[in-house]
Amino acid sequence: MPANPATKTSTYTPENATVDHALTVLASCEKTVGSFLKSFDQEESGGRGRGTTSDIEQDLLRALLIFAAAGLDAVVKQLISDCLSTILAKNDAARNMLAKYTKDIITTKLGDAKTTNPDILSQILLQDNPRNFIRHRLIHDLKSGSLQSRNELFRIAAHFDIPSKDLTRDYDLLDSIFKIRNVIIHEMDTDLTLPRPNRNQRQRNDMVNHANILLDIALTFIQKTDKKLSELSEGLEADTYDRT
Repeated sequence: MPANPATKTSTYTPENATVDHALTVLASCEKTVGSFLKSFDQEESGGRGRGTTSDIEQDLLRALLIFAAAGLDAVVKQLISDCLSTILAKNDAARNMLAKYTKDIITTKLGDAKTTNPDILSQILLQDNPRNFIRHRLIHDLKSGSLQSRNELFRIAAHFDIPSKDLTRDYDLLDSIFKIRNVIIHEMDTDLTLPRPNRNQRQRNDMVNHANILLDIALTFIQKTDKKLSELSEGLEADTYDRT
């Protein structure tokens, strides 16, 4: 039986206070997911035949996964708000990603060719601090979307200089979890391919495993960001010492 999701953050103590809010968000998510699981188990013990679940129990399993996915989304966006500016200021790989982002927003397609977007370029050039303007625009863009896919998660992680393999090595499984999440949210978990469309039936252990994977990724994102901030702080201190 998969572990109860409400136990992951209690064993981690961050080195940097800037990740505290993200950790608090994750702890709240774990508590909610754990409550859904507890409610499901209480409902299931009510006395139906083994292997059968009620509509209420199915909805609890769906809610469990949706809140885990929402928790991952909220954690990543909190880290974007609280930590990305520091990483962009000090991390070479993150700055390279910022340069690529800048190139992308000032470039527009004209048929098969690419040309400079004069509107965006003029906005940048007229700023007192163009670098800050681009950084704030990037942060806004990264926070404005919803985490609905592995590619979106990895795209954001790249701006933190976090390799995708550090978050998960099972890309296909993560894809399938996001697919389930999207079917539940956008199609109410209805299988429209059937002659008589009906809602998909979800299994407890599968859904708890999926939720645990999303929560694990959220915690890993926090830990990797925390470590990155510590490394940057140590590098800055070393650099200051070398100049004295």
